[in-house]
Amino acid sequence: MTMPWGDVYMALFTGEVDAVLTSSVSGVDGKFWEVTPHFADLGFTFGYSAVTVNNDAWNKLSDDLKKVLTAPQKRWTLGKRIGRFL
Repeated sequence: MTMPWGDVYMALFTGEVDAVLTSSVSGVDGKFWEVTPHFADLGFTFGYSAVTVNNDAWNKLSDDLKKVLTAPQKRWTLGKRIGRFL
């Protein structure tokens, strides 16, 4: 199940959900120790980051700057595709 991040703390508090799968950093930021009796370190991390830019602001950027900002995503996507075959 998924839910808006802002609802997770209260859902744990009220018992609507019994557990949450997230990074330890997010668990600390969310103060989940206040509403959960246990923590299990599963030894993995989420490698997800999102960057959002207003379209009008994006269109004002130079093409060179747009390339700098999109190059890491293109390398990650290519690496993920290649990794499937290794």
